Amino acid sequence: MRYSWMMALALVACDKTTDTHDPNTSDVDYTMPDLPSGLVADEGCNGANDSDGNYHDIAGATTYWVGNFAFNAEGDVEGTERWVQYANPTWIAEEEDLPGEVCVITWDAFGVKGDPVACGTCDYSLTIDAYINRADSDCPDGLWADEENYSVVYDVRVVGDQSTFYFASSGNELAVGDASDDTASYVTEGACKWY
Repeated sequence: MRYSWMMALALVACDKTTDTHDPNTSDVDYTMPDLPSGLVADEGCNGANDSDGNYHDIAGATTYWVGNFAFNAEGDVEGTERWVQYANPTWIAEEEDLPGEVCVITWDAFGVKGDPVACGTCDYSLTIDAYINRADSDCPDGLWADEENYSVVYDVRVVGDQSTFYFASSGNELAVGDASDDTASYVTEGACKWY
């Protein structure tokens, strides 16, 4: 399994925002869904070989990004982005603040649906401001330090009931997911993250 550059890509593609958002001002019908099935810990994320070829257990996790968005006819968007971490045995042993084998960091997302920004084959863009949701986050606090709030723009291509998300700033593909007339989602491939 390849190393996750997801967080690095997300942070490069995002601008920090310090505004707060009142979720009571949104009229989008959104309820955060359960995490998708099929997210699992990868034993390849339990450790790595050093330059001499010697294997070492390393504190880390198999990580996934999961985004779920709903929008209305006026183009208002509401949703969540979640960074899911399947902790490996070394991280579990070393990190007393872990709630168990799985922890999740949740950002509430609000924004607008518009025309594609950089993707000529995409159907629309989602311009998102995201705010940490501490009540729905149970990973150790340090994992999202200095990234409590951010902004990002996605271009989204829809084919049938499948969505493909791209970072509008770079054109790089983020992930695929599901789509309907008023929703779109993505789930990244699992990747190793070391702590």
